[in-house]
Amino acid sequence: MEPRVRGMSYEWTDEEERVEDTREQSLLKRRMLVETFGSQKSKMRAQRMERGIVKEDALGDTEDMESLFQEAGENEALLTNEQALQQANLSVVRNVPPHDVSANTPEGAYPLDKLIPAEEWENLDTRELKTAAKKAKDEELLRQQKYPNFVLSRLRRIRVEGDKEGNDRRAKILVYLRHLFTFHATPHYAVRKAASDPGRFSQETGIPGIIVSSFLERFAGESTTDSLNKSEIRIQSKQHKDLLTSYCLILGLAVDDFQADPYDMALELKQTVNTIRPYYRELGCKFEARSINERRELGDPDSAQGKWRVTLPVPLKFPEIVTAKGKGPRR
Repeated sequence: MEPRVRGMSYEWTDEEERVEDTREQSLLKRRMLVETFGSQKSKMRAQRMERGIVKEDALGDTEDMESLFQEAGENEALLTNEQALQQANLSVVRNVPPHDVSANTPEGAYPLDKLIPAEEWENLDTRELKTAAKKAKDEELLRQQKYPNFVLSRLRRIRVEGDKEGNDRRAKILVYLRHLFTFHATPHYAVRKAASDPGRFSQETGIPGIIVSSFLERFAGESTTDSLNKSEIRIQSKQHKDLLTSYCLILGLAVDDFQADPYDMALELKQTVNTIRPYYRELGCKFEARSINERRELGDPDSAQGKWRVTLPVPLKFPEIVTAKGKGPRR
């Protein structure tokens, strides 16, 4: 029974007509009840039900029919999850050295002339390194001058019999790597100040002036003026340092013919193999565990050195954005 208030008339007057609720009114009432008293689950169910309803009167209206077909076409044009991921992967701006994803050789994937511009290439002096490769006493002299161990341990790579062109190329890469390692080890405050006096920075580090200018352009931010002393400065962000690390890794691979043990590089950058592994991965490299027999041949099978092999498969395949069930996008 309906609750009634005494003294009030509940009969329909002659002027009033009983009008049956339209479907819209019924939906409105139902929505109000659900929103006021319903649980979260019932609210979601009601919303799904409303979205699934097609009004009968709309089906008889030409304009509404056209609207429905247009809406259906727009929905069909929406990207699927897979298509959206593909588009997202194509639009990713990668913080890696210049590369060619269509190349079918590792050398072509990261062209040397793009990594080391011609003007810098011509300023790489390899005489000292080549002399040390021939005489043990000269190699010891380089050690005393604190040449990078990564470079010294690869002097054999520049004395390959019958490969003068390859020896010259690898010698230049090793000299360039020496400069990259020096710049990588330079504290942020020193990089910051180098912009105001690149000549002094070149003298202190042994990096040729033209290469100093190039490094500051690539591995530090735009030149600005220090508000305190009005001198020119450059800020080195994490992105700049990451790019510098990537240059070290890919040129280190190039000198080892794109098949290397990452241990030496990690040691030179004062990191661990695990910390530089993501950088290799961003370059499109592949990590492979060496077999126990291979490690025995290299020396101590329990040593961290010789445990991994890094290669560069081609064509390049970079890490992609993926989705896991129940989780958001990840890389």
